[in-house]
Amino acid sequence: MCHKPSRLGQFQCLSAAIGASIPIPFFFLRKVEAVTAAAVISLVAHFAVGAAKSIISIRSWQFSGLEVTIVGALEGALTNGIGILLGKGSIKGEVN
Repeated sequence: MCHKPSRLGQFQCLSAAIGASIPIPFFFLRKVEAVTAAAVISLVAHFAVGAAKSIISIRSWQFSGLEVTIVGALEGALTNGIGILLGKGSIKGEVN
């Protein structure tokens, strides 16, 4: 297993911050296309940070990248679902 759980948590936080802090697609694309592009950028960033995480863990870079990508995708789906339930988001990408 991992020798430094706090470091792995820092990598997870970093991947989420990178994926969430770059709203560039929203400057150039329409709503649905921008959301799709942002999701792809976020997943790629999660995979890259997960692969880098393998430097301090004993797992392969492929497994670490996939692990962080799956957690990031679930995190995004959950927060989007909460936003829809609270009436702050929409499946179509339209803000209420």
